[in-house]
Amino acid sequence: MTYPPHLLSQMTDLQESPPKIQFKLTRVGVKNLCTQLRIQGKNGSVELFPSVEIYVDLPSTRRGVHLSRDPESLHDVIEEGTRNKVYRIEDFCETVARSLLKKHDYATRAEVYLESRYVISRQAPGQTFYVKEPYDLLATAVATRNGKNVTATRAIGARVLGFTACPCTQELLKTLTRDRLKKLGYEGKKIE
Repeated sequence: MTYPPHLLSQMTDLQESPPKIQFKLTRVGVKNLCTQLRIQGKNGSVELFPSVEIYVDLPSTRRGVHLSRDPESLHDVIEEGTRNKVYRIEDFCETVARSLLKKHDYATRAEVYLESRYVISRQAPGQTFYVKEPYDLLATAVATRNGKNVTATRAIGARVLGFTACPCTQELLKTLTRDRLKKLGYEGKKIE
């Protein structure tokens, strides 16, 4: 929406004004930004549809943040990614976090969280058919500004459905199972 210049000159930029009660907020942002992201790999590209969370800190001297800059930063990085390929989701998150610090010059910290479903097709154990298994890909980056120096940390992960057990637990389950089978009247090779 475009406003007439005479009205703009009369408006106060509330975000820039000092608040009545001054305290720093560590996380102000936007959640559940859904987008499309193409990740380039060795054997082609993968299309993801992640949900992204974006946060910056707000100093005690400001009344608010310019929240429109958050999705703007995300979409700027995505557009840049269409020209220059994105190879890792954690790099993507870091680029968005650094972009946030450029757009929010008052912020000293920016956080980006990404989560996307990814489905892998693999052969079922002992079977000839293939199954589709969903995984959640997770990535995060935190960019911190100290004067003119910006540093970033990032992490990636996956959330999967499955069952794993340490060797101790596996041995305990074998012992308990043998004991139960003996009590049920099984012997020797049948137990094994």
